[in-house]
Amino acid sequence: MKGFAQNIKSIAIKNTEFHRVLYTTRNCQLVAGALKPKKSKKGEQICRSSDRPFQG
Repeated sequence: MKGFAQNIKSIAIKNTEFHRVLYTTRNCQLVAGALKPKKSKKGEQICRSSDRPFQG
């Protein structure tokens, strides 16, 4: 079976790592990230060639 078949929202809520790779394909990578309140700057890392949705 190809694809990511887990509850992404649950994983993201429990995640404490800054950058956690969940799934990788040839042209795509699914990542969960955790930012500490008032300690990190959103948008500090910019990747113009990909979509990077942010849910806060």
